[in-house]
Amino acid sequence: LAKFKQRLKTVSESIPQMRTRSAFNIAFYEVWGDFRRYLRRSAIPNKGSVLNFFREWFKLLHPFMPHVSQWAYNRMGFSGLIEQETYIDQSLSTQERMSLLREEYIRRVEEDVSNLLKMIPASKTLEFTTASKKYLDVVEGLITQGRPTVMSRQVVDQVGKITGDRSRAAALAQRIIKIISEWQGVTKEDLVWLASEEPIILKVNTDYFEKIFGLKVSVLSDPEGINRRGAVALPLKPAITLG
Repeated sequence: LAKFKQRLKTVSESIPQMRTRSAFNIAFYEVWGDFRRYLRRSAIPNKGSVLNFFREWFKLLHPFMPHVSQWAYNRMGFSGLIEQETYIDQSLSTQERMSLLREEYIRRVEEDVSNLLKMIPASKTLEFTTASKKYLDVVEGLITQGRPTVMSRQVVDQVGKITGDRSRAAALAQRIIKIISEWQGVTKEDLVWLASEEPIILKVNTDYFEKIFGLKVSVLSDPEGINRRGAVALPLKPAITLG
């Protein structure tokens, strides 16, 4: 229910601001899309989690469609009036926050692979290569020292100092700043954690990628950046090779 809590918070904030259409789109379409993705990601969906989802979803929909949501609520076996119920706590535990980050990362990687497959549809293998340690050090350094959003001489000098390659520092800094900017709303600590966990997240989800893409999947780590693919891989943007 971690993703649902995020949606609930957004809807709860939108209604008092009279953004009713936006709130309904989130409550109905986006929440339903989240549930479909949960089914896709789960080998065997947990029955208790599914029931909890529908109970909370009908409560969320009640302000927009009271009669239909109450009817569905009772048909699912829940008793009482929805209007007398309260929403679940919207706060996220550390475990839920980490889970959301992992899922968002997987979703983005999945989207990148899907786009590549449109250009190379006859592929049989999929290989991920994660970033070298020096690039991880660059990301951690930039994030912990201010999370820059624009290029500056100070940033370029910092990247060159960490990597020991000042000739490519400007181009590398620009690419990494772009990656960092794509994760707005994520704390510095969480983003550093996600970048460091990237190889593990990919390896744990190898079976999932094989199932949805029908390809043989492998994950390579190249801490020293010796491999050509490892040299171009960046934190949160692994090198993707189709064969």
